[in-house]
Amino acid sequence: MYGMIDLKSILTITDSEVSCPFHDCQCMVKRQRRTFTCKPEFHCDKHEIFISPSTFEYDSPKSNILWDYDCLTANTSKRESRIRRDNSEDAVTWNVFRYLERQDLLLPYLSDLVKDSKIHLTQAKAIYWSHDRDTNQPWKWLMDARKTFELVPAKGSEPDLIVLTDKILFIIETKMMAKNNTQPSNPKSMEKYVNGGNRWWKTAFVDGADYDQIAVHEKKYELMRFWLLGTWMAKQLNVDFRLINLLRGQDEEEKDIEDRFRKFLPIQSQANFRRVTWENIYKFIQGQPQQSLEKDTIQRYFKEKTVGYRDGTLQKAFAT
Repeated sequence: MYGMIDLKSILTITDSEVSCPFHDCQCMVKRQRRTFTCKPEFHCDKHEIFISPSTFEYDSPKSNILWDYDCLTANTSKRESRIRRDNSEDAVTWNVFRYLERQDLLLPYLSDLVKDSKIHLTQAKAIYWSHDRDTNQPWKWLMDARKTFELVPAKGSEPDLIVLTDKILFIIETKMMAKNNTQPSNPKSMEKYVNGGNRWWKTAFVDGADYDQIAVHEKKYELMRFWLLGTWMAKQLNVDFRLINLLRGQDEEEKDIEDRFRKFLPIQSQANFRRVTWENIYKFIQGQPQQSLEKDTIQRYFKEKTVGYRDGTLQKAFAT
C-alpha cells in the first residue's frame, strides 16, 4: 500500500500524459479524462497501478486492505465498490473498523462516543454494507425496513456500517471525498418514505418537516433515509438509535452538518445525530494502552494515507 512517504508531492501532468505518482518512477502514461478506466495505456507495470491526474487504482484490491481480505470478500455483498481506488472510503471503513473489531475496541469506541456513564454497552454485532456475516445474507432488520419504506427493497439504502449493541443501534455513514449532498433520483419514492410504517415519518422528524425540503432542497436525501430507517429499526429492536456521520476533520464544507440536519429532528432526539471525524478515531486508538504491531500499522496508516491529487498536488487524508 502506497502512502505519503512513497508518492510524489507534485504530479507531472500534460495535455496528453500523466506521470506515475511513485517516487523516482519515470513512467508516463496516457492521460485519462472524465471517467476512470483500467486500460493498459493508463498502467504503470512496475508499480502495478492504473493512473489518472487525480488518483490511482491498484491492480489487486488486496493492496488496499490491511487485514482479513478473505473475510471482506467472503462476507460482504456491497452493490458498488471501488475498493482498489486510493481514495476509496470503503477500504478505509474496513481497515479502520476491522482493526477496532480485531483488537476488541469497537465497544469501547462506541461507548466513548455515547459518553453516558449510565449506558454500559456489552455486546456488538457489526454489519458492513448491509451484509450479515452470521447468515451470509442482507441483515433481516434492514431488509424489513427497506420493504417498509422503499420502492425497490433489493436496491434500497445501504449503510456503510451498522452496529447493533444491546442498548443502541448505530448507523455509521462514512465519507472521505464525497459530501452529504444527495438528492432522490426517483420522485415517486416520496410517498412510501412519508407514509410507510404507519406514517413513521411523523415520529422520526419534527412536526412540519417536509420531504421535498429535506431530500431535494437541502439535499440531505441519504441522511434522511438512514435516519428514517434507523429510528424505525431501533423501535422494532427496542433499543436507542444513533446516526453517526463520519467525516474528515479538514472537510470545511461539512463542519456545520449537525446544525443543518438536526433542525429536522425532534428536540429530544437531536443529539442522536452526530458529526464525528476519522481523526477522532485516530486519537482514540492512540490513547489505548496496549501496544502491538497492528496498532503501529493502523497509526502509520492514518499518518500516511492519501486521497489522490488535487490540481497535481498530493492530498493527505487525515490531519494527524
